[in-house]
Amino acid sequence: MKSGKQFGPSVVLEDFNWQGLGNCASTSFISSQNYQPVLRNPVDLINATYGQLLSYVVPVDTFYDPEDGSSRRLKLSLMTIDRTQVPENNWLQFDTKNQEFYGIPLWGEKILSEYQLICTDREGRSNHDSLVVSIPNTTKPLPSAEFDMIFKTPEFKEFNNSAKLKKLFVERVANLFRDKDTANIVVLGISSVNGMTMVTWYNKTLEMNRCDEEKVLQLRKVLLNEDEKLSENVTKNMKPSFNVVGAHVIPSGMCEGGFTEVRPPKTPNNVTPRDDNILLLFDTSDQYFSTFIIPAIIILAMMLFAGLLACLLYRRRPSSKLRIGDDERQSFRSRGIPVIFQDELDERLEPTNKTPIIMREEKPPLPPPEYQRSPPMATTALLADTE
Repeated sequence: MKSGKQFGPSVVLEDFNWQGLGNCASTSFISSQNYQPVLRNPVDLINATYGQLLSYVVPVDTFYDPEDGSSRRLKLSLMTIDRTQVPENNWLQFDTKNQEFYGIPLWGEKILSEYQLICTDREGRSNHDSLVVSIPNTTKPLPSAEFDMIFKTPEFKEFNNSAKLKKLFVERVANLFRDKDTANIVVLGISSVNGMTMVTWYNKTLEMNRCDEEKVLQLRKVLLNEDEKLSENVTKNMKPSFNVVGAHVIPSGMCEGGFTEVRPPKTPNNVTPRDDNILLLFDTSDQYFSTFIIPAIIILAMMLFAGLLACLLYRRRPSSKLRIGDDERQSFRSRGIPVIFQDELDERLEPTNKTPIIMREEKPPLPPPEYQRSPPMATTALLADTE
Protein backbone atom coordinates (compact mmCIF):
# COMPACT_ATOMS: atom_id res chain seq x y z
CA MET A 1 0.00 0.00 0.00
CA LYS A 2 1.32 3.38 -0.96
CA SER A 3 0.20 6.65 0.50
CA GLY A 4 1.41 10.19 0.41
CA LYS A 5 -0.30 11.12 3.66
CA GLN A 6 2.13 12.47 6.17
CA PHE A 7 2.18 11.23 9.81
CA GLY A 8 3.71 14.24 11.43
CA PRO A 9 6.19 16.69 9.96
CA SER A 10 8.96 14.14 9.40
CA VAL A 11 7.19 10.72 8.81
CA VAL A 12 5.68 9.74 5.49
CA LEU A 13 3.89 6.33 5.16
CA GLU A 14 4.50 4.76 1.83
CA ASP A 15 3.63 1.07 2.31
CA PHE A 16 2.74 -1.62 4.93
CA ASN A 17 1.90 -5.35 5.08
CA TRP A 18 0.78 -7.89 7.76
CA GLN A 19 0.81 -11.59 8.51
CA GLY A 20 -1.60 -13.49 10.81
CA LEU A 21 -0.34 -16.08 13.26
CA GLY A 22 -2.05 -19.14 14.77
CA ASN A 23 -5.86 -18.91 14.65
CA CYS A 24 -5.52 -15.54 12.95
CA ALA A 25 -3.47 -16.87 10.06
CA SER A 26 -4.13 -15.05 6.82
CA THR A 27 -6.77 -16.56 4.49
CA SER A 28 -6.35 -14.08 1.68
CA PHE A 29 -4.53 -16.54 -0.46
CA ILE A 30 -6.45 -18.84 -2.76
CA SER A 31 -6.11 -22.52 -2.00
CA SER A 32 -7.92 -25.63 -3.16
CA GLN A 33 -7.44 -27.34 0.20
CA ASN A 34 -10.37 -27.31 2.70
CA TYR A 35 -9.46 -26.86 6.35
CA GLN A 36 -11.56 -27.99 9.29
CA PRO A 37 -13.19 -25.39 11.55
CA VAL A 38 -11.00 -24.05 14.33
CA LEU A 39 -12.21 -23.87 17.96
CA ARG A 40 -11.22 -20.38 19.08
CA ASN A 41 -13.28 -19.65 22.24
CA PRO A 42 -14.71 -22.83 23.75
CA VAL A 43 -17.97 -22.63 25.68
CA ASP A 44 -16.80 -25.19 28.27
CA LEU A 45 -19.39 -24.41 30.99
CA ILE A 46 -23.03 -23.33 30.99
CA ASN A 47 -24.76 -22.53 34.28
CA ALA A 48 -28.47 -23.21 34.68
CA THR A 49 -30.96 -22.69 37.55
CA TYR A 50 -33.76 -24.99 38.67
CA GLY A 51 -37.14 -23.75 37.51
CA GLN A 52 -35.83 -20.96 35.30
CA LEU A 53 -35.57 -20.81 31.54
CA LEU A 54 -32.03 -21.27 30.25
CA SER A 55 -31.36 -19.35 27.04
CA TYR A 56 -27.73 -19.25 25.90
CA VAL A 57 -26.69 -18.22 22.40
CA VAL A 58 -23.36 -19.56 21.16
CA PRO A 59 -20.89 -16.66 20.80
CA VAL A 60 -20.03 -15.70 17.24
CA ASP A 61 -16.31 -16.33 17.75
CA THR A 62 -16.61 -19.81 19.22
CA PHE A 63 -15.59 -21.47 15.94
CA TYR A 64 -13.85 -20.15 12.86
CA ASP A 65 -13.48 -21.76 9.46
CA PRO A 66 -10.82 -20.54 6.99
CA GLU A 67 -13.23 -20.94 4.08
CA ASP A 68 -16.65 -20.17 5.63
CA GLY A 69 -15.88 -17.71 8.39
CA SER A 70 -17.37 -17.32 11.88
CA SER A 71 -19.80 -19.56 13.80
CA ARG A 72 -22.84 -17.91 12.21
CA ARG A 73 -21.80 -19.33 8.83
CA LEU A 74 -21.24 -22.82 10.20
CA LYS A 75 -23.68 -25.55 11.14
CA LEU A 76 -23.83 -26.22 14.87
CA SER A 77 -25.55 -29.16 16.56
CA LEU A 78 -25.69 -30.62 20.06
CA MET A 79 -24.95 -34.24 20.94
CA THR A 80 -24.35 -36.20 24.11
CA ILE A 81 -20.86 -36.92 25.38
CA ASP A 82 -21.14 -40.32 23.67
CA ARG A 83 -21.84 -38.69 20.29
CA THR A 84 -25.51 -39.76 20.26
CA GLN A 85 -28.54 -37.63 19.59
CA VAL A 86 -29.98 -35.76 22.54
CA PRO A 87 -33.36 -37.34 23.50
CA GLU A 88 -36.41 -35.32 22.52
CA ASN A 89 -37.74 -35.35 26.08
CA ASN A 90 -34.46 -34.08 27.54
CA TRP A 91 -34.86 -30.80 29.39
CA LEU A 92 -31.97 -29.21 27.45
CA GLN A 93 -32.30 -28.75 23.69
CA PHE A 94 -30.41 -26.85 21.01
CA ASP A 95 -31.91 -24.56 18.37
CA THR A 96 -29.78 -25.12 15.29
CA LYS A 97 -31.18 -22.14 13.42
CA ASN A 98 -30.55 -19.61 16.18
CA GLN A 99 -27.56 -21.51 17.63
CA GLU A 100 -29.14 -21.36 21.09
CA PHE A 101 -29.23 -23.64 24.13
CA TYR A 102 -32.64 -23.59 25.85
CA GLY A 103 -34.60 -25.51 28.46
CA ILE A 104 -36.11 -25.42 31.96
CA PRO A 105 -34.52 -27.84 34.46
CA LEU A 106 -36.93 -28.94 37.18
CA TRP A 107 -35.99 -30.27 40.60
CA GLY A 108 -34.79 -33.84 40.17
CA GLU A 109 -32.67 -33.30 37.04
CA LYS A 110 -28.97 -34.16 37.13
CA ILE A 111 -26.70 -31.50 38.58
CA LEU A 112 -23.98 -32.03 35.94
CA SER A 113 -24.52 -33.06 32.32
CA GLU A 114 -21.88 -33.37 29.61
CA TYR A 115 -22.46 -32.60 25.94
CA GLN A 116 -20.55 -31.98 22.72
CA LEU A 117 -21.19 -28.99 20.48
CA ILE A 118 -20.46 -30.13 16.91
CA CYS A 119 -19.40 -27.60 14.27
CA THR A 120 -19.53 -28.56 10.57
CA ASP A 121 -18.53 -26.51 7.54
CA ARG A 122 -19.93 -26.61 4.00
CA GLU A 123 -17.53 -29.34 2.91
CA GLY A 124 -18.50 -31.63 5.80
CA ARG A 125 -15.38 -31.18 7.88
CA SER A 126 -16.16 -30.80 11.59
CA ASN A 127 -14.78 -29.96 14.99
CA HIS A 128 -16.32 -30.06 18.44
CA ASP A 129 -16.37 -28.36 21.82
CA SER A 130 -16.94 -30.50 24.93
CA LEU A 131 -18.97 -28.64 27.50
CA VAL A 132 -20.68 -29.15 30.86
CA VAL A 133 -24.09 -27.87 31.95
CA SER A 134 -24.12 -27.26 35.69
CA ILE A 135 -27.15 -26.74 37.96
CA PRO A 136 -26.58 -25.58 41.56
CA ASN A 137 -28.07 -28.07 44.00
CA THR A 138 -30.77 -25.99 45.68
CA THR A 139 -33.96 -26.99 47.49
CA LYS A 140 -37.36 -26.03 46.15
CA PRO A 141 -38.28 -22.59 47.52
CA LEU A 142 -41.38 -21.75 49.54
CA PRO A 143 -42.68 -18.51 48.05
CA SER A 144 -45.32 -16.25 49.54
CA ALA A 145 -47.73 -17.08 46.71
CA GLU A 146 -47.94 -19.71 43.99
CA PHE A 147 -49.59 -19.31 40.61
CA ASP A 148 -51.28 -22.08 38.64
CA MET A 149 -52.52 -22.14 35.07
CA ILE A 150 -54.58 -24.99 33.62
CA PHE A 151 -54.99 -25.61 29.89
CA LYS A 152 -56.59 -28.33 27.78
CA THR A 153 -54.19 -28.15 24.86
CA PRO A 154 -51.46 -29.10 24.40
CA GLU A 155 -51.95 -32.35 26.32
CA PHE A 156 -49.87 -33.19 29.36
CA LYS A 157 -47.61 -35.78 27.70
CA GLU A 158 -46.86 -33.57 24.72
CA PHE A 159 -46.16 -30.52 26.88
CA ASN A 160 -44.11 -32.34 29.50
CA ASN A 161 -41.80 -33.88 26.87
CA SER A 162 -41.27 -30.69 24.88
CA ALA A 163 -38.65 -28.16 25.96
CA LYS A 164 -39.84 -25.89 23.18
CA LEU A 165 -43.42 -25.72 24.52
CA LYS A 166 -42.17 -25.07 28.04
CA LYS A 167 -40.03 -22.22 26.78
CA LEU A 168 -42.97 -20.78 24.84
CA PHE A 169 -45.22 -21.02 27.90
CA VAL A 170 -42.79 -19.16 30.16
CA GLU A 171 -42.27 -16.47 27.53
CA ARG A 172 -46.02 -15.98 27.18
CA VAL A 173 -46.48 -15.74 30.96
CA ALA A 174 -43.65 -13.19 31.23
CA ASN A 175 -45.28 -11.18 28.47
CA LEU A 176 -48.62 -11.42 30.28
CA PHE A 177 -47.09 -9.81 33.38
CA ARG A 178 -45.24 -7.31 31.15
CA ASP A 179 -41.78 -8.46 32.17
CA LYS A 180 -38.89 -7.66 29.84
CA ASP A 181 -37.59 -11.25 30.16
CA THR A 182 -38.38 -14.54 31.89
CA ALA A 183 -36.05 -14.00 34.87
CA ASN A 184 -38.96 -13.48 37.29
CA ILE A 185 -40.80 -16.69 36.35
CA VAL A 186 -39.71 -19.79 38.30
CA VAL A 187 -41.54 -23.01 37.38
CA LEU A 188 -42.22 -25.19 40.44
CA GLY A 189 -43.87 -28.15 38.76
CA ILE A 190 -45.90 -29.60 35.88
CA SER A 191 -48.74 -32.03 36.59
CA SER A 192 -51.82 -33.60 35.03
CA VAL A 193 -55.26 -32.65 36.40
CA ASN A 194 -58.34 -34.44 35.05
CA GLY A 195 -56.71 -34.96 31.67
CA MET A 196 -55.51 -31.35 31.50
CA THR A 197 -52.10 -29.78 32.09
CA MET A 198 -51.34 -27.60 35.11
CA VAL A 199 -48.16 -25.52 35.42
CA THR A 200 -47.25 -24.08 38.82
CA TRP A 201 -44.81 -21.17 39.17
CA TYR A 202 -44.00 -18.25 41.40
CA ASN A 203 -42.96 -14.68 40.69
CA LYS A 204 -39.54 -13.59 41.95
CA THR A 205 -40.78 -10.04 42.43
CA LEU A 206 -42.56 -11.28 45.58
CA GLU A 207 -40.39 -11.31 48.67
CA MET A 208 -40.15 -14.59 50.57
CA ASN A 209 -39.38 -13.23 54.03
CA ARG A 210 -42.59 -11.21 54.29
CA CYS A 211 -46.14 -11.24 52.95
CA ASP A 212 -46.78 -8.40 50.52
CA GLU A 213 -50.59 -8.64 50.23
CA GLU A 214 -50.87 -5.62 47.98
CA LYS A 215 -48.38 -7.06 45.49
CA VAL A 216 -50.09 -10.46 45.50
CA LEU A 217 -53.49 -8.91 44.79
CA GLN A 218 -51.93 -6.77 42.07
CA LEU A 219 -50.54 -9.84 40.31
CA ARG A 220 -53.86 -11.63 40.84
CA LYS A 221 -55.67 -8.93 38.86
CA VAL A 222 -53.53 -9.77 35.85
CA LEU A 223 -55.05 -13.24 35.72
CA LEU A 224 -58.73 -12.66 36.50
CA ASN A 225 -61.49 -10.11 36.67
CA GLU A 226 -63.61 -9.07 39.63
CA ASP A 227 -66.01 -11.98 38.99
CA GLU A 228 -63.08 -14.40 39.34
CA LYS A 229 -63.07 -15.36 35.67
CA LEU A 230 -60.05 -15.33 33.42
CA SER A 231 -59.22 -11.92 32.07
CA GLU A 232 -59.17 -11.23 28.38
CA ASN A 233 -55.43 -10.64 28.50
CA VAL A 234 -54.84 -14.25 29.56
CA THR A 235 -56.79 -15.63 26.63
CA LYS A 236 -55.24 -13.13 24.22
CA ASN A 237 -51.62 -13.79 25.27
CA MET A 238 -51.80 -17.58 25.61
CA LYS A 239 -53.82 -18.49 22.50
CA PRO A 240 -53.59 -20.20 20.08
CA SER A 241 -50.76 -22.28 21.51
CA PHE A 242 -52.42 -22.77 24.91
CA ASN A 243 -56.15 -23.22 25.48
CA VAL A 244 -56.32 -21.94 29.06
CA VAL A 245 -59.44 -22.86 31.07
CA GLY A 246 -58.52 -21.75 34.59
CA ALA A 247 -55.94 -20.51 37.05
CA HIS A 248 -55.21 -20.27 40.78
CA VAL A 249 -53.42 -17.86 43.10
CA ILE A 250 -52.42 -19.83 46.19
CA PRO A 251 -51.05 -18.03 49.27
CA SER A 252 -48.17 -19.95 50.84
CA GLY A 253 -45.09 -19.40 52.93
CA MET A 254 -45.31 -16.13 54.83
CA CYS A 255 -48.78 -15.40 53.40
CA GLU A 256 -50.25 -18.79 54.29
CA GLY A 257 -53.06 -18.26 56.79
CA GLY A 258 -52.61 -14.49 56.64
CA PHE A 259 -55.31 -12.86 54.53
CA THR A 260 -56.71 -16.18 53.32
CA GLU A 261 -57.50 -19.55 54.81
CA VAL A 262 -55.06 -22.39 54.48
CA ARG A 263 -55.67 -24.34 51.30
CA PRO A 264 -55.99 -28.14 51.67
CA PRO A 265 -53.24 -30.23 50.04
CA LYS A 266 -53.55 -30.69 46.27
CA THR A 267 -53.73 -34.13 44.69
CA PRO A 268 -52.41 -34.86 41.16
CA ASN A 269 -55.77 -36.07 39.84
CA ASN A 270 -58.10 -33.55 41.55
CA VAL A 271 -58.96 -29.89 40.87
CA THR A 272 -59.59 -27.82 43.98
CA PRO A 273 -63.31 -26.93 44.32
CA ARG A 274 -64.42 -23.33 44.05
CA ASP A 275 -63.75 -21.39 47.24
CA ASP A 276 -63.53 -17.61 47.53
CA ASN A 277 -61.30 -17.87 50.60
CA ILE A 278 -58.37 -19.28 48.63
CA LEU A 279 -58.68 -16.98 45.61
CA LEU A 280 -59.80 -19.73 43.27
CA LEU A 281 -59.91 -18.65 39.66
CA PHE A 282 -61.02 -21.87 38.02
CA ASP A 283 -64.67 -22.08 37.00
CA THR A 284 -66.01 -25.49 38.10
CA SER A 285 -69.75 -25.11 37.40
CA ASP A 286 -69.78 -27.77 34.66
CA GLN A 287 -67.61 -30.09 36.71
CA TYR A 288 -69.87 -29.73 39.77
CA PHE A 289 -72.95 -30.51 37.66
CA SER A 290 -71.39 -33.66 36.16
CA THR A 291 -69.86 -34.81 39.45
CA PHE A 292 -72.74 -34.34 41.90
CA ILE A 293 -76.03 -33.40 40.24
CA ILE A 294 -76.21 -36.11 37.57
CA PRO A 295 -75.23 -39.01 39.90
CA ALA A 296 -77.76 -37.79 42.50
CA ILE A 297 -80.55 -37.76 39.90
CA ILE A 298 -79.65 -41.27 38.73
CA ILE A 299 -79.59 -42.64 42.30
CA LEU A 300 -82.96 -41.02 43.12
CA ALA A 301 -84.55 -42.46 39.98
CA MET A 302 -83.27 -45.93 40.85
CA MET A 303 -84.70 -45.68 44.38
CA LEU A 304 -88.13 -44.60 43.06
CA PHE A 305 -88.15 -47.43 40.56
CA ALA A 306 -87.23 -49.98 43.25
CA GLY A 307 -90.02 -48.70 45.57
CA LEU A 308 -92.62 -48.85 42.79
CA LEU A 309 -91.59 -52.38 41.89
CA ALA A 310 -91.86 -53.49 45.55
CA CYS A 311 -95.38 -52.05 45.81
CA LEU A 312 -96.51 -53.88 42.67
CA LEU A 313 -95.13 -57.18 43.91
CA TYR A 314 -96.81 -56.75 47.31
CA ARG A 315 -100.23 -56.10 45.78
CA ARG A 316 -100.01 -59.16 43.53
CA ARG A 317 -99.22 -61.52 46.44
CA PRO A 318 -101.83 -64.46 46.71
CA SER A 319 -103.31 -63.63 50.13
CA SER A 320 -106.51 -65.80 49.78
CA LYS A 321 -104.68 -69.00 50.59
CA LEU A 322 -103.11 -67.63 53.71
CA ARG A 323 -106.31 -66.34 55.39
CA ILE A 324 -109.46 -68.06 56.65
CA GLY A 325 -112.65 -66.74 55.11
CA ASP A 326 -115.69 -65.49 56.98
CA ASP A 327 -117.78 -68.54 55.96
CA GLU A 328 -115.32 -70.94 57.44
CA ARG A 329 -115.10 -68.92 60.64
CA GLN A 330 -118.96 -68.98 60.93
CA SER A 331 -119.07 -72.75 60.42
CA PHE A 332 -116.64 -73.26 63.28
CA ARG A 333 -118.75 -71.06 65.52
CA SER A 334 -122.13 -72.82 64.68
CA ARG A 335 -121.09 -76.35 65.63
CA GLY A 336 -122.10 -77.07 69.25
CA ILE A 337 -120.64 -80.55 69.74
CA PRO A 338 -117.01 -80.48 70.63
CA VAL A 339 -114.71 -82.95 69.04
CA ILE A 340 -112.44 -84.85 71.40
CA PHE A 341 -109.63 -86.87 69.94
CA GLN A 342 -108.37 -90.14 71.30
CA ASP A 343 -105.14 -88.59 72.51
CA GLU A 344 -107.08 -86.07 74.57
CA LEU A 345 -108.89 -88.72 76.72
CA ASP A 346 -107.61 -89.28 80.23
CA GLU A 347 -106.57 -92.81 81.05
CA ARG A 348 -108.69 -94.13 83.99
CA LEU A 349 -107.23 -96.93 86.06
CA GLU A 350 -109.65 -99.60 87.42
CA PRO A 351 -109.60 -100.23 91.19
CA THR A 352 -107.33 -103.08 92.26
CA ASN A 353 -109.02 -104.08 95.57
CA LYS A 354 -111.69 -106.41 94.11
CA THR A 355 -112.17 -110.03 95.31
CA PRO A 356 -110.51 -112.45 92.92
CA ILE A 357 -112.78 -114.75 90.97
CA ILE A 358 -112.37 -118.47 91.61
CA MET A 359 -113.19 -120.71 88.71
CA ARG A 360 -114.99 -124.02 89.09
CA GLU A 361 -111.97 -126.16 88.63
CA GLU A 362 -110.07 -124.16 91.20
CA LYS A 363 -110.08 -124.95 94.89
CA PRO A 364 -109.83 -122.50 97.71
CA PRO A 365 -106.37 -122.05 99.06
CA LEU A 366 -105.25 -124.21 101.97
CA PRO A 367 -104.82 -122.62 105.36
CA PRO A 368 -101.25 -121.95 106.43
CA PRO A 369 -99.49 -124.82 108.24
CA GLU A 370 -99.22 -124.79 112.01
CA TYR A 371 -95.83 -125.17 113.65
CA GLN A 372 -95.03 -126.28 117.18
CA ARG A 373 -93.51 -123.79 119.48
CA SER A 374 -90.12 -124.53 120.97
CA PRO A 375 -89.52 -124.49 124.73
CA PRO A 376 -89.18 -120.99 126.07
CA MET A 377 -86.06 -121.62 128.06
CA ALA A 378 -83.54 -121.23 125.39
CA THR A 379 -85.11 -118.09 124.18
CA THR A 380 -85.31 -116.68 127.65
CA ALA A 381 -81.72 -117.53 128.40
CA LEU A 382 -80.60 -115.96 125.15
CA LEU A 383 -82.47 -112.80 125.95
CA ALA A 384 -80.99 -112.73 129.40
CA ASP A 385 -77.48 -112.90 128.03
CA THR A 386 -78.07 -110.00 125.73
CA GLU A 387 -79.32 -107.89 128.53
